[in-house]
Amino acid sequence: MTFFVPARRNSERFPRKNTANLSGKPLIAHTFDLIDELALIRDAGRVLMPTKTVVSSDDDDVLSMASQRGYEAVSRPERLCTSTAKMSDVLCHAVSHFSDDDVCVLYPTNPFRRAATVMSAILAFAGTTSPTSVMGVEKVIQRPVGLMSMGHLNKLALNRPDMVHVYQSQMQDAEYRANGALYLFHSKTIMNGDVDAQLFTEDTRGYIMDAVESFEIDEPEDMVMAFALAQINALEAIPCRP
Repeated sequence: MTFFVPARRNSERFPRKNTANLSGKPLIAHTFDLIDELALIRDAGRVLMPTKTVVSSDDDDVLSMASQRGYEAVSRPERLCTSTAKMSDVLCHAVSHFSDDDVCVLYPTNPFRRAATVMSAILAFAGTTSPTSVMGVEKVIQRPVGLMSMGHLNKLALNRPDMVHVYQSQMQDAEYRANGALYLFHSKTIMNGDVDAQLFTEDTRGYIMDAVESFEIDEPEDMVMAFALAQINALEAIPCRP
C-alpha cells in the first residue's frame, strides 16, 4: 500500500492551510501521525506496514516535514497547484512513485480520521479487482429536496416545490457526499487514466464515515470547530479515575 498525501501550498479560501496550527502542530502533521500509527497496527499477528508514503506539494515546509519522516517528497509543478487543477492529474503526475501498489489518498484537511477506520477500508479493498476504487463518504443531513434559493428582498423559494410532500428528512432517501477523508485506488487504474476529475472510476464504492471523521477544514472559520473537536478528543483519551 502506498499512502499519497496531496498538499498544495495556497488555497484561495485558506492560504497556507496545511501548515496552520491545530493543537500545537501543523494541520498536515495530524495526517502524518495517522500514517505512522497505521504502520504499527497489527492484524492477526502480522504487521500491516505501508510500503511507502508519497507527499506531493509546492510548499517547501511541507516537503521538508515529509522528508524528515522518511517519506518521498515530490515537488509539484506550478500548473498543478492552481485552484482549477484536477486531482486526477496530480495523481498521474505522481504515479511513477506508486509502483504496483494499491494507493490510499489522504487529504491533510481531514485531521480526525481514525486509524482503525482507514485500516478497515484498506483490508476490505486490498487484493480485490472489483471495485476499482473506494471513496470515503458521509450521509448528508441537509437534503437537497429542502434547499432554497433567495431572490429579491431575500424572498425564499424551494428549489424543488414538486417535492414538498417529502420535505421531512425521514421521508427522503439517504444521500451521501464525498468527505475527502479517504480514497483507495489500484495503481493500474491511475496509470491507465481511468480516474476522472471527481475521482470516480468505473466501479467506485462508498465507505461510510461518521461526521467527526468526515470533518473537513476548508476555510479559516473551520479551525474554530476543529479546535473544539480536538479538545473533546483529548478529554476522551484521558482515562477516568474509579
